[in-house]
Amino acid sequence: MAVTLWREIWHSPMASQYTSVDILTMLRVVELQHAFYTSSSIDEKRKCSVELRLLSQLFGLSPLDRARLKWEIDKGDEAEQNSARRNAVQRGRPRTDPRITVPQSEDHVQDAEEVPDGEEA
Repeated sequence: MAVTLWREIWHSPMASQYTSVDILTMLRVVELQHAFYTSSSIDEKRKCSVELRLLSQLFGLSPLDRARLKWEIDKGDEAEQNSARRNAVQRGRPRTDPRITVPQSEDHVQDAEEVPDGEEA
């Protein structure tokens, strides 16, 4: 689940809004989701859920959060044109997992790997 969330976030239209300083906080979101799904304690799930809800708001991970941040996701023809433009720019550079730029510790996910273009979670 956590790997899927990580890939979905960085392949989403919102990813263009994030900067390198967001990576550590975004990693906390992913770690909290992992803790939520792997915990057997209802109390732990509740704590993770509260933190997830608060941190997710910062990154526009729901339609309501995006509206509050005044972010719009392109629709229709405009979306297709912008996607084509983004893809053309990105074809010229390798797409790497943002965790590669983050110093790793034992508490963080260790397997940073290159994410090939067009790969879906």
